[in-house]
Amino acid sequence: MRSKWLGTNIKTKLFNLYGTTEGGIHQFCCRMTVEQLASCVGKPLPGMRATVLDRNHEPLPLGAVGHIWVDGPYLGRGYLANAEVTDQYFKQISFPGLDRSVKAHDTGDLGYFDDQGNLQLVGRQDHLVKVRGQRVELGEIEAHISRFQVDNNDSGKAVVVLRHVPCFNEEVLVAFVESQDADSQDTVACPAPAPHLEDKLRSQLPRYMVPTFFVSMKKLPLTSSGKLDRKRLATMPWVNKDSRAIPVAMELSASVSSAVSVASFETHKTTDILLDTIRSVTSLECTADTNLMESGITSITAMRILAVLRSHHKLEATINDFFEHPTIDQIAACIDRRQGRLNPDAMAHSFLSDKRFLSTLDNSSPQLSSSAFSDANIEVPETHLKNIADFEKHPEQRHDWFPLTTLQESYMIGRRSDVDLSLSSKTMVEIVLPADFSVDKIKAAFKVLVQKHDAMRLVFDADRMEQRVLPFDEVAQQIPVSFHDVTEDDLSPEESKSFVQALRDEIEAAEYDPNSWPLFDVNLARCSP
Repeated sequence: MRSKWLGTNIKTKLFNLYGTTEGGIHQFCCRMTVEQLASCVGKPLPGMRATVLDRNHEPLPLGAVGHIWVDGPYLGRGYLANAEVTDQYFKQISFPGLDRSVKAHDTGDLGYFDDQGNLQLVGRQDHLVKVRGQRVELGEIEAHISRFQVDNNDSGKAVVVLRHVPCFNEEVLVAFVESQDADSQDTVACPAPAPHLEDKLRSQLPRYMVPTFFVSMKKLPLTSSGKLDRKRLATMPWVNKDSRAIPVAMELSASVSSAVSVASFETHKTTDILLDTIRSVTSLECTADTNLMESGITSITAMRILAVLRSHHKLEATINDFFEHPTIDQIAACIDRRQGRLNPDAMAHSFLSDKRFLSTLDNSSPQLSSSAFSDANIEVPETHLKNIADFEKHPEQRHDWFPLTTLQESYMIGRRSDVDLSLSSKTMVEIVLPADFSVDKIKAAFKVLVQKHDAMRLVFDADRMEQRVLPFDEVAQQIPVSFHDVTEDDLSPEESKSFVQALRDEIEAAEYDPNSWPLFDVNLARCSP
């Protein structure tokens, strides 16, 4: 249509206007040319401002896709009688070149500024889903795909949906991309390899936002109103034609043996166990050189696999193995090396979950007949400690380093920037105390807690995946209890509330280094009534 208007009459001027109702209908204007991208909406109109921000409201560089925010004299003050939505879409934002923050509006659109300063509109952010514990805006992924497609002279249309596919026990992200090179059959979903597009996305997005599958289509289906038909794509029949595009390999057979690169018989045996376990837990058919992380296995699924390996096969594996050794044969070799150097004393030192060999249920004493578990038929797991009498205390080793538990490993790996397990977290608890609380008594109470509970004196080595309980004498004078007396500053009630809120924000933003103590803080504040 654009080429038709501009090609037949050189006097015709075609303008592309863009904006939101909240900002006065139009905030951008672009005079279109035949060569101009259809997504271009130009520069802000006089008096208007615009910026592209990431999810943390930080400005993005030229070419980076993000959320479009606008400001100007025509901007509304919010939504009538809907303070919650107003607070969500109207915020104080810092614009480049301004020494103060101003009230701006989140348009709900995604885009980027090109080298000429023109805004390129690439999608919406209306489709929020949860993937592996993370909130994911499908429009953000679609925007990046569209940008890459346009750079490759394709239509740029893309739809990402969360759907079920064969051989997966959970929903995964699937990207449907409109491409002239696609198979003409658009009635079924046939995943195809897209390494170039996948690499591009991995360089721009967290790993959990990169689709597991890519499906190319001549034309994406539309609804009767002309909109992209997401529901149809989410339920379209699934057909696997290209084994390179999916994390599903041939049936386990003699070909598996030839794929095993480690020569030892024990590793070959461990590889077979891994393959069988993965098949039973996930229904995936893999070979020894399958990369599990690229196959869409999540951290939760990995933990289920580890549990089966320990309980049924007595094999010691860790979640870290799945990330440090991507292929199954490499994981098997790592497990065999670990099995050969297991230290029973070190493993008995661990005090949680599956590395704790002695527990209330593992070795219940016959004298404890009043226990609620006294009549239960409990199968005691086989361990390296054959008899309770074999367990000896070693007080001199109390403060030595010892292994993390599986759950602790998950949290530790979740702190890494290249892994998204949604397990790295902290907790803030706020308690209202009587106005006459004693700071000295509270400090003394926390000193007792730190002395009594080893867990409050833990530090962690993230590289070696180990932990250590610090001696109380080393930390006795460092109990992190801070006191803020707001009443001394003669603040008004509103000023006092503002101070407390600022203190909350500071605590919520605090980060802790697991290698350094303390890993907690206590803040006391006495405020005006």
